[in-house]
Amino acid sequence: MPLNTESESTPKEGLVPHHFAYRVEEATFETTQSQTWKFTQHPATHYRFVTGWTCLDVLSAKEPTFQVVKRRPISTFD
Repeated sequence: MPLNTESESTPKEGLVPHHFAYRVEEATFETTQSQTWKFTQHPATHYRFVTGWTCLDVLSAKEPTFQVVKRRPISTFD
């Protein structure tokens, strides 16, 4: 599963405020993977996760799933 460590100037088209996960098509990260990787890992989909000040790009054959987990309150007496 390749992870993008390069910053890339990507148009903001399609971005929705307060959303953090996107399926991306024809971005530089995906198109610059080796032909061998593309052949052996086909079909792989490019996902981008917006995390604070940066993004995490992932190529994966599986669709991501998400779950909201309620945090336990932090107590100073634990």
